[in-house]
Amino acid sequence: MNALREMLSDSRTARSAPRVRLAGPTAALAAPGGGEVQMRSLADALATQGIDARPWRPWEEGFDGFDCLHLFGSLPEHLPTVLAAKQRGLAVVLSPIVWFDMVSRWRERASLLTRVRGAAGMLARRSVPRLPDWRRRLYLAVDRLLPNSMAEAAQIERHVGIDCQRQTVVPNAADPNFAEADAQLFEREYGLRDFILYVGRIEP
Repeated sequence: MNALREMLSDSRTARSAPRVRLAGPTAALAAPGGGEVQMRSLADALATQGIDARPWRPWEEGFDGFDCLHLFGSLPEHLPTVLAAKQRGLAVVLSPIVWFDMVSRWRERASLLTRVRGAAGMLARRSVPRLPDWRRRLYLAVDRLLPNSMAEAAQIERHVGIDCQRQTVVPNAADPNFAEADAQLFEREYGLRDFILYVGRIEP
């Protein structure tokens, strides 16, 4: 959040109350996942800091009326949006939400040919991180990448050749609603104590 404030204060479009629009994949809100929860929660948190932040509705406002576009996810569809926003003089940041893992790629529920291509592409990128493709062009086009962790930032540098100096780690926060959770509900139901309850989706 501080990195975003600094960027906007340096921008010629910055104002006393920065205006931020947030957006993810085009169809994401039809089946929201972690990225969409992150986007909505960040918009709410920015609002508490006096920042005009809300989901971007391009069909209504285009690129007018705000200073910074915050995109979520590493998707080819983001690249033309980033380029258009930059032409309009907007600051653009990206939460990449990416992880490069050969084992998970190989275990995907896909055809053998698709998995071989995916594995080969990952090996090529690991060998030649600056290999030009849509992902590298996207990462270079934005003003700053906002990975969730140092590990994610290191992977982006290792696999895509984007220096960590172009990245600012913004860890996922915890919802304060869960800070005072009552463990007895789970203990009574399942008879377990001293547990860590993970409520979410674990996937390759």
